[in-house]
Amino acid sequence: MVIHPVSPFYRYSSIRSLTLFRISLIARVNFFCKKITANILDNQRNISMIPEQDCLQCGRCCEKWGWGQKGIVGDLLPWIAAGREDILRHVAIKMQDGSRLSGKDITREDLSRIGRIDYWVDPEGRTISYCPFYWKRDDGKVYCRIHAVKPAVCVGFAPWAEVYHDYGLNCPACRGIDP
Repeated sequence: MVIHPVSPFYRYSSIRSLTLFRISLIARVNFFCKKITANILDNQRNISMIPEQDCLQCGRCCEKWGWGQKGIVGDLLPWIAAGREDILRHVAIKMQDGSRLSGKDITREDLSRIGRIDYWVDPEGRTISYCPFYWKRDDGKVYCRIHAVKPAVCVGFAPWAEVYHDYGLNCPACRGIDP
């Protein structure tokens, strides 16, 4: 095998060593991609309040912002993969061609043709003005019934952030604390 000395592969004198190099390179790239993906997911799912802003689980943010939100395709992937029709039936989808689907009717093949995703609707597709997964328990605290897989818009909500400053003034955990 003749390899031009300027080629980055010039030091590999045989097909076997070149193949091993490629396999090693692919393994390193895969590892790097998995690490980046894990970091992105960790950052997305583990957004936390600064210590002096512990959430009191009063539910006011879910009452005010937990409905009428736009979704992203990345939210649908785990729900479709896990067969979470309990969540998907509350999602309205408008395709790029203008047709409308319920989230429970969407498939992975449809994802690239989605124009808009709306949270939340009733099972008949009518917009509702509350989050169907909002749950106020007897202890007075509010919980999310889909906390482990809730949409990015909910995960990323931070009432202490500057963009929500007006709302943060009404959050009992944020009162008197500058965002």
